[in-house]
Amino acid sequence: MVACLQYHNAVATLHSSNCNHVEGVKYQSIFNRLKSYHICQSGLPPCVAHDLFEGVVAFDIPLFLRHFVKQKYFAIDSVNKRLECLQMSSSDSKTRPPSLSKSLERLTGTASQNWCLLRLIPVLISDFVCTTDDVYQTLLLLREAVELIMAPAICTGQVAYMKVVIEDYLERRRKLFPEVRLRPKHHYLTHYASLTLKFGPLIRLWTLRFEIKHQFFKRCIRNSRNFVDVTGMLANRHQLLQAYLSAAPRFPACTISTENVMSVDIQVLSSSLRQCLSSSDLSDTHICTEVTVRGTTYAKNKVLPLRTEHSQKIIMFGQIQLLLMSSCVRVIVLVRYGNFDFDMGCYVLADGIDIQCVNLACVADFYPLDVYKVHGKSVVILKHQILDIE
Repeated sequence: MVACLQYHNAVATLHSSNCNHVEGVKYQSIFNRLKSYHICQSGLPPCVAHDLFEGVVAFDIPLFLRHFVKQKYFAIDSVNKRLECLQMSSSDSKTRPPSLSKSLERLTGTASQNWCLLRLIPVLISDFVCTTDDVYQTLLLLREAVELIMAPAICTGQVAYMKVVIEDYLERRRKLFPEVRLRPKHHYLTHYASLTLKFGPLIRLWTLRFEIKHQFFKRCIRNSRNFVDVTGMLANRHQLLQAYLSAAPRFPACTISTENVMSVDIQVLSSSLRQCLSSSDLSDTHICTEVTVRGTTYAKNKVLPLRTEHSQKIIMFGQIQLLLMSSCVRVIVLVRYGNFDFDMGCYVLADGIDIQCVNLACVADFYPLDVYKVHGKSVVILKHQILDIE
């Protein structure tokens, strides 16, 4: 609202004077004639893939790494060696980041690869650097901001906290590297809190889904090697694809697929599992090694957040032991508490304390996470912040 008032005041001053521009405004924008649109108001949602992962993250992480190398904390070859040897899960391995260039000018990975690197890099370098270093703390602050921005569900309190974290990060970034000017995409971040309130979680609105659609046309051109009437050929191939997809039900009744289904034999299970299952109705129940629900795959040894205590930075995780299929998907989990490690910016798992049977629809967050071994500890790295329902 303030920006609109400043804009209109600048336009009025411009019309009443002989100036060429006032506060950067040269004339009334023709786009303001559109209904329900003004250039000073948020008319369209941002794309976090381009603003964050191919913008702020791609430029700021190399900036921080150059500082660490200059302080002689480590050499880039050491980080690349750790990144190459890191045993990544099946989900993270699909977006394994490429090796870092020695010039450290800019990250060369895709948006998803840069996101993966941001999540993993504090784990890769935390024992190299001094964790009280202001630049390292700023790196952790950037990751926290990204976790909030990428949350698929978020409350108004977390949006307010997102605004504080982003402003704190930008202020630290400006003070620590005054010789490296902030880019326009840094400024875009200052609007993310208000845009989240207006449009909802921004991860739902990024353009990567359209880019995935575009991959089909790029593959067609590469594989066909036909450069005569390209548009006609692509339109024909696309219509054939749509006809093939339309041959199946558009919205299948079952959104669950399973792998290696077997009948339950209680006698072969451990006593703790038998006790946990004794309170459950096992009629028409089968054990699965892997279950995919609405595109998300759950498998043994992955962990699910069961309950959160945001005020104390504690999450109760459940490490999957068995997957049960009946009228709903239930999971036998080993309960392990995770305490937040401020040096690495992730949760360190304690030993298991209990075995529980939980309904998959009742967990705190749907996204299964992987356990990494770091310096003898079992750690869990969040992909996004968990909805605070306290």
